[in-house]
Amino acid sequence: MKVIEIRMGDATGRFALLERRAPKTAAALWETLPIAERFTHARWAGAACWLKVDRSPLAAITELESPVSSIYKGTLVLRPSGGGRVELYLSYGQAESRHERGRTYVTPVAEVSGDATALYAAMAATWKVGSADVSIARA
Repeated sequence: MKVIEIRMGDATGRFALLERRAPKTAAALWETLPIAERFTHARWAGAACWLKVDRSPLAAITELESPVSSIYKGTLVLRPSGGGRVELYLSYGQAESRHERGRTYVTPVAEVSGDATALYAAMAATWKVGSADVSIARA
């Protein structure tokens, strides 16, 4: 099982890739790592943060695998957005894949493995501050 670590400041969480559920997306994420970006609180999705990934094996993903609209706490999902870019969302509570035009669908790519309480708290803080640095790397 491949595991990734998501870090915001001193807060971290480990996530197992969903290689059986989304083999192409999980493999592309693994090849793209590490990622250093900014997590922005999701305006329409609820308790989630998101980031954009450009020009990489992950950004080449254009099709959904096992599409869902609900994003369960501790689930990392991917939404292709076209033009060599994808969006990654991580939920820290109740969330749904939504855009300004309504519900959208995403591919679940990883699920929390262990305690990510501190990471969830750091993500929730972006609701007030807007965004924060985040890194995603192989564990």
